[in-house]
Amino acid sequence: MSTFRRNIPSLSALVTLESAARHLSFTEAARELNVTQPAVSRQIRDLEKSLGFPLFVRRHRALDLTPKGRQMATTLTQSIEHIVSTWQDIQGNTTPTQLHVSAYVAFSNLWLAPRLPLFRVENPELSVFVDTQDHDPDLRRTDFDLALRFGAGQWPDGKATFLFRDEIVPVCSPAYLEDLPRLTQADDLKRHRIIDYSRGGRAWQGWDDWTQFSFGSVAEVRVDTYYSYYMDAVTAAVEGQGVVLGWKAIIEKYLASGALVPISEAVMTSASAHYIVTPRGRRDTEVVTRFSAWIMEACSRYQVDR
Repeated sequence: MSTFRRNIPSLSALVTLESAARHLSFTEAARELNVTQPAVSRQIRDLEKSLGFPLFVRRHRALDLTPKGRQMATTLTQSIEHIVSTWQDIQGNTTPTQLHVSAYVAFSNLWLAPRLPLFRVENPELSVFVDTQDHDPDLRRTDFDLALRFGAGQWPDGKATFLFRDEIVPVCSPAYLEDLPRLTQADDLKRHRIIDYSRGGRAWQGWDDWTQFSFGSVAEVRVDTYYSYYMDAVTAAVEGQGVVLGWKAIIEKYLASGALVPISEAVMTSASAHYIVTPRGRRDTEVVTRFSAWIMEACSRYQVDR
């Protein structure tokens, strides 16, 4: 047996360690690797026994890395990313004809879907697959070519390119507003039916943020209807059911058609922003470059203050 094979554990164990360290969860690592949670625990325990020191700090329902565990995890992640990049380099120069995009539900349905036919007209030879979900899949462990995300611009699995910040203002249907006041003071909120939605741990701002911005302090907002998805909340507002916070770029088609109208002069710029995220350690293909250029051009007319 070579010295190399004697001095390191199995590659399977190292892949397990990298996954567990990235998720800080043996359960999530098991799900990703399609093995059982006890199998992951056993491999980590064997690695720690071989090394003679712990790689993880085990707390009640939580894991953290020890300094040596963090050092090992960083090296493993960089090595796996390098392997992926090299694999792509030796696959050949065939231009891909498919593009796999991950996007969160609201952006995909309300912004991307209406505009995607324009990209298809310019690139008829390409097939575009859009996977909509309200969590961020790990780009290092999936087949996605890129993701469209909203946040602070820092993700461990990818390189983020800024697109734009959105603007936020309460909106409703014109028919709903006929006999009701516009929002000029906090007390006006009491006369309106308020629609809200789940932000799912994302960086979306809500009514507390907008009232703080508009009135100088957080105002009491009684929510009449609550939806899991933003697009459902927007649909309810279009149907005249009440007032929802409108993210102007996302609901642009409704504002342009007059189906929704702002009911306040107070327009707040979002703290977070929209980004294109490409997998870390993976070189961009020609298709990714073309799609990125197209979407950046489509977003260029929005305010781009970083």
